[in-house]
Amino acid sequence: MENPISYRYDPLFTSDNNLSFPFRILRLLPGTVESPLAGEIRHAHLDDSLHPPVYEALSYCWGDATEADRIAIGSSYLPLTFSLRAALLQLRSLDVERDIWVDALCINQSDVDERSREVQFMHLIYTNAFQVLIWLDEPAIRPRYWNPQAAFKLATHLCALRQEQPDISIHKLGTWRKAYTRAKFKVGSRGYPDALRLLFTRPWFERMWVVQEAICAKAAVVICGQHKLDFKTLMSAVEYGRRSGLFYIYRQRKLLLPFHIGPSPTQISAAMAMYTLTSQPSLEDDLLSFLRRFHGSKSADPRDKLFALYGISSLDRMRLLNHDLNAMEILPDYRTDPKTLFIKTAKGILERTQNLDLLLIPRLRNPEDNRVKDLPSWVPDWSAIDADTEALCYTAPPRYSASGDSRSAPQFNDTDQSLVTLSGYVFDRVVETGARSVDSNLPILSRPESTESAVGALALLTIWVFEWIDWELSSHGAKGSYINGQDMVDVYWALVMALRSQQTAWYLDGLPSQDIHVGSFSNWLGRWLDRCPRVRSPRFPYIYYTIIFATLHARGLRRFSQYDDQLIRTITVVRTEKGYIGLAPATVRPGDVVILCKGGKKPLIVRPAYNEPDSKRFTLIGDTYLHGIMEGEAWDESYCYPITLG
Repeated sequence: MENPISYRYDPLFTSDNNLSFPFRILRLLPGTVESPLAGEIRHAHLDDSLHPPVYEALSYCWGDATEADRIAIGSSYLPLTFSLRAALLQLRSLDVERDIWVDALCINQSDVDERSREVQFMHLIYTNAFQVLIWLDEPAIRPRYWNPQAAFKLATHLCALRQEQPDISIHKLGTWRKAYTRAKFKVGSRGYPDALRLLFTRPWFERMWVVQEAICAKAAVVICGQHKLDFKTLMSAVEYGRRSGLFYIYRQRKLLLPFHIGPSPTQISAAMAMYTLTSQPSLEDDLLSFLRRFHGSKSADPRDKLFALYGISSLDRMRLLNHDLNAMEILPDYRTDPKTLFIKTAKGILERTQNLDLLLIPRLRNPEDNRVKDLPSWVPDWSAIDADTEALCYTAPPRYSASGDSRSAPQFNDTDQSLVTLSGYVFDRVVETGARSVDSNLPILSRPESTESAVGALALLTIWVFEWIDWELSSHGAKGSYINGQDMVDVYWALVMALRSQQTAWYLDGLPSQDIHVGSFSNWLGRWLDRCPRVRSPRFPYIYYTIIFATLHARGLRRFSQYDDQLIRTITVVRTEKGYIGLAPATVRPGDVVILCKGGKKPLIVRPAYNEPDSKRFTLIGDTYLHGIMEGEAWDESYCYPITLG
């Protein structure tokens, strides 16, 4: 028998009977478990009203691109990755043909023009499919508690409980009602919640393209191995469990962390965002808001971070997103290089929003790690994701107003697209930074697996206390006052809370209700400092947060469970020349400049170009929280002059 040859795609034509949306469908032929995969490729038109195509659409993670197997298409073949092979084997029927649209097989991946054309109406393929099949491939090495059946059973149970008690909040219940609810919630073994958590560690939840695939679906079913569950049922259960506090019943740190969604789009938060988008009748989010929502989602091609949004923009409830993409003339076109696309997008966002929210998108610690090389400092590389930048990305713009209600009017250089000129002024300079800008991997971050979440949160706060010990309490003492007259201890807590707070005044309202004994804490800390003011032993934090745990009231600690390793690792405390204290990216250095610009909700940290202190051209380092100027206290528009970022 001759060796099979690679399948050659027939071109897609748009002229037949005036039909304009041609695409291919894989007809998966039946077979036994042992028989090789085989199928047929046929052509269809989405707008064929006489013979509308009936098919399912597969949503899966490509994963490792290594060829794991082949599917026979007549006398030819198409290669399959490990993930796709597993999906097709599971979906194949014993005796019935199954029509499925699979992007890797139904689009000629080597034809750039076809890829660009198909991507522009890919959303219609998912919209017209009678069902979207979400394939969660199982891990090669199964962790403890991996049990999709248990996960789906718990999700189904939660949905039933949601019907019975839709407005429940565990944190507000009395002892007996909490015990009753705990009994109602318990289903199966204690491993069930872990099984649900592990389900969201699958790579599918990381992909950028699945945003479109899930949102556009008429109906979607999640398949993992031999088990399946409706997508909306799964996500409704998770949303209810988080909102009601039911996940906190088990008091397991492993369970608490993944289901606590902060502002960064992790795997579970990206899935929750998809669920929100499918359940809301309309959503007035612009392009920047969507890029923030799915900042942590990944794509093999950097351009797909934008192209994947094109499809959902055509939905009726995505009018603002559609308006932005059309106005900026952003179309899926793989002939456009990523650098040009990202600069064009950043320029369009700055022009349309009339604010500087774009500049608040966190950058990688090392620009050399960007996937798209040689980008200007003011242009985010949307495809460059790590745990640090993901943790810092706001899902919504912060509610600060450091530059009052001013609006930005950026100017762009016609001959040099890497430059943007803003209107602003130098307000201050950084003179001192905390240890986080020196060492990003202090051993403080590791802690015992059995540590309760409250103590774990304090372990993270230990890092901030070290900063405080180093150059704040040691010089000012617990009775010192800030530049605006505030007590230094209050300023310290304000900095900690500003990590997640989106409202400057929030910490003022929150301090009395935190149930934290700030006075006893500062007194204890002062006595401790007298004995060991410069302790740096790696073992010290374990003793340290244990003592703090005994000092503070446990109820108040729950309010700090939102802080995670990534936030602490990526932010450092800074002191400025004028005496302000704040938070800045860990890449900040003494000598960096704080600028206030029109349209900026937060001050910006920039670095003078060519190391010239008086230069008016800067490199953007990131935004900063400077305590005491976040509500426009230092803003004076008359000081503004052109400032250029490159």
